[in-house]
Amino acid sequence: MKNTFALYSTITKEKFLVELQNYGLVFLGSLILSVSYAIFIVPHHIVPGGILGLSIVLSESLGFSVGMIAICINIPLLLWGTKILGGKAGLKTAFSMVLVSSFIDAVTLLTQGRIFVEDILVSSIFGGILIGFAVSIVMSAGATTGGNDILVRMLMKKIK
Repeated sequence: MKNTFALYSTITKEKFLVELQNYGLVFLGSLILSVSYAIFIVPHHIVPGGILGLSIVLSESLGFSVGMIAICINIPLLLWGTKILGGKAGLKTAFSMVLVSSFIDAVTLLTQGRIFVEDILVSSIFGGILIGFAVSIVMSAGATTGGNDILVRMLMKKIK
């Protein structure tokens, strides 16, 4: 953590504005991702794969919220990913992971798990498109949403 704070202590105004913009993109992408899962995927019990898919399955069997399970599974991946990807990417990824987990639970609580789109196929298509869009926004800011995205970024760094 000490190295992460050292990165941000010698920052210029231009770099600060770029980082602020990146964190704004991470926030926006995380919000879109969370709403997509909470409205289109979770109410139909669709399991898209990855950490959030596993969290949906475990949520049904253990009774804990999807977001809480996702954050617990993501913490070890975050620690490992931060070692390989660096503190800057790790901090943004942690920001995204906390936002996604919190927002999924908050939106699910607010909507009470209500199904907004009755057709499962249409819900899957809308959810998939929005999730892909949201992940691309977060990744364009130099972060990941956690889970498999961390593994992909680590493989990309190793394989080039």
